[in-house]
Amino acid sequence: MARPEVPVQTVEGPSHDIRLAIVDHAVAGAFGLDATASLFRSLPGLPIMLTSCHPGSLSEESIRSVGIREVLTKPIKAVDLIPAPARLIEH
Repeated sequence: MARPEVPVQTVEGPSHDIRLAIVDHAVAGAFGLDATASLFRSLPGLPIMLTSCHPGSLSEESIRSVGIREVLTKPIKAVDLIPAPARLIEH
């Protein structure tokens, strides 16, 4: 059973200083966009990056509506991954 609230339960709380979320489209136990939407509702300013083997199956509207700022297609090359967190955090 999908449980998109699990990532949010994991990151909420005063001891967490979260600056970026990287979510896979095929999150174990939840559809990536559901988990991302849950994060976005709880932490609306959090930059979110989605990784996916098939990003073409997602509409631009669905991506933006859940707060995803960038999508990286797997397999991800280091040259693409390494600068992404800084770029998203500075945005």
